[in-house]
Amino acid sequence: MRWPDPDQNLLIQADNLMVMQRMQANYRRLFAAAYLDPPYNTGSRKADAYDDAMPSPQWRDFLAERLEALWPLMADDGVVMIQIDDRELGTVLGILAEQKRRLINHVVVKMSELSGVKMTHAHARLPKLKEHLLIIAAGPNSQLHNIRVPKDPDKLSAYCRYYSQVVINPDAPIEQWTLESVRSLAARDWGWDSQASDAQAALVALKIEHADRLVYRTNNAFIAALSGQGIRQVVSPDGVKYIAWDDKQMLFLSDYLDQPLGDLWTDVSTINLNKEGGVRFRHSKKPEKLMRRCLELATQPGDWVLDPFAGSGTTAAVAVQMARRFVTIEQGDHARTVVQKRLDEMDASYRYLVV
Repeated sequence: MRWPDPDQNLLIQADNLMVMQRMQANYRRLFAAAYLDPPYNTGSRKADAYDDAMPSPQWRDFLAERLEALWPLMADDGVVMIQIDDRELGTVLGILAEQKRRLINHVVVKMSELSGVKMTHAHARLPKLKEHLLIIAAGPNSQLHNIRVPKDPDKLSAYCRYYSQVVINPDAPIEQWTLESVRSLAARDWGWDSQASDAQAALVALKIEHADRLVYRTNNAFIAALSGQGIRQVVSPDGVKYIAWDDKQMLFLSDYLDQPLGDLWTDVSTINLNKEGGVRFRHSKKPEKLMRRCLELATQPGDWVLDPFAGSGTTAAVAVQMARRFVTIEQGDHARTVVQKRLDEMDASYRYLVV
């Protein structure tokens, strides 16, 4: 069977190895991103979940042959993401080394809370809260589009303390700017009560609200070497523009409300995850926030995304939300009872194939 040409989203109920092998005729080098959430080989054989118990060598072969089928489908600048826990992490890294694949990042993701069954053995070992997201280059031009994320509220609150001055007339020429204490301006014009029980938190909130006017002085060797006083714009020999405040650099709080994303993700909540997407999937359901971040890092609107282990359909659902196109594959009956239901409730446009 020849798979349909890539002109519409696909949900395929079939063995993913067979599908990816057949797709190589007309989907070659198509996908900007692939997300794999394979069975973790937990040793579980629960009736309402995957048969997730294989000897480790068999599990290794299972994943290795699927990765071999996947690579020809990836664009030269494509990115592959594999999520796994501790059990077979070393196995996956070994496969990638044998297949000579470059690891872009190894991300640790907080995927659980300190509650539930995992606490049963907390007296003897540390409860497992993390999983691993391996981000792999599919070709020589593969890279991520790094994104910025909000700073931790406590850290941001502490950082705000440095910003004690506000520009009164930001629309005036820089040389005419005047400054005032944020405390005096907040009390006079912003309704801030310095005697209130929540005065400090309220002041932080006001600073964030007016962050484009809140300023702070910091050392800058280039500016320190210049002669001049007052507020003014200066340009370094390599063309970088700064705002000088006497012999220091002026910083704006608005430029520091967020920060680049790193390789430790602790802000992905799994609380009430069972309700997300309007479908229940007891085991291995992934948060939409996690998938949104993955696609934002690796794709642009209109790009194709492949998920060979559809699970509850999170990848496909988020791809629709983010105007990406998808092929998602699931062998189990929940391709129909969960994934199809989830996509239909979104009024997603796709073709459903059963092989």
